[in-house]
Amino acid sequence: MRRGFAIAILLFAQGASAAVRVEVDGCGSIDVPEIERLVALDLASVVDEHKDAFPPARVTCDGGKMRIVIEDPVTDKRLERQLPAPKPGEKGRERTFALAISQLYLTSWMELVMQPPPEPVGPPKDAPGATEARAVVVKKTTVAAVRTWDGEVLLGFALRAPDALGAHLRASVGGAWRATVVASWETLRVERDRGHVDATLATLGLGAMWRSARVGSLVLDARATASIVFARLDGRDGRAGTVAGGGAGTGYDLGAAVGPTFLAGPFRIGAEASAGWIGPDLKGEVSGEDPVRLDGLHWGGAVFVGLGGF
Repeated sequence: MRRGFAIAILLFAQGASAAVRVEVDGCGSIDVPEIERLVALDLASVVDEHKDAFPPARVTCDGGKMRIVIEDPVTDKRLERQLPAPKPGEKGRERTFALAISQLYLTSWMELVMQPPPEPVGPPKDAPGATEARAVVVKKTTVAAVRTWDGEVLLGFALRAPDALGAHLRASVGGAWRATVVASWETLRVERDRGHVDATLATLGLGAMWRSARVGSLVLDARATASIVFARLDGRDGRAGTVAGGGAGTGYDLGAAVGPTFLAGPFRIGAEASAGWIGPDLKGEVSGEDPVRLDGLHWGGAVFVGLGGF
């Protein structure tokens, strides 16, 4: 029974030899059909699962080395190995070539001869519910493509007590937690009985911002910043004999803000309420009047427009 089983395997391998093709160049006199028969015998177990022809094996001999190349034109995959070549006239030379070729096939046969997995089976295009199924796939792809990291730049108009108006710039980069840079230029005038005080403030700061998960087109932003403040206050006398005072100074501003931002593609529209503390003592005055002070607690709000997603 064992003998009959062995004969069946041999006959199967001989029948499968057409599935293996070997090309030899520069290796001297050699029996190529015998090499193909021996390779087919080694690959019998694989051929049993793979009925298509194997990619051809090309053998080139040069300088005592043999280079074996197997290249599949369908998958565009290439396997290559270089080994010492048996000498011309050496006994069992064809068997040595066949073993080397078979090993290259067998060690990488998963890459060369395995067919790709079948595509998922879905409803026919014209079947009921096919449109809905395709819509679900498109929606999932869109969600996966949403970027979790981006940058944005917003320019805004701000009002800050007491009566300071100005332009604000806010830039941020990151995901849910973002690094942010803020800058502003503000002016205000405070009237006094004997004159007025003009003030100009420029700030530049760094901070951190947290952005909530997106709900529709809206997110909630909350940030904290530490800024340097450059201020100039000038008291102006309104009547002869009054004395004005003022000057320039540098301080700090520790602030926080929270508000929604509307996302529409690359466009951003936001609003925020803010509060903070300016120090140290920054003031301007008109003689005989209470000084105008910019230090201490402040609050206000701003609206922004800008671009993001880069």
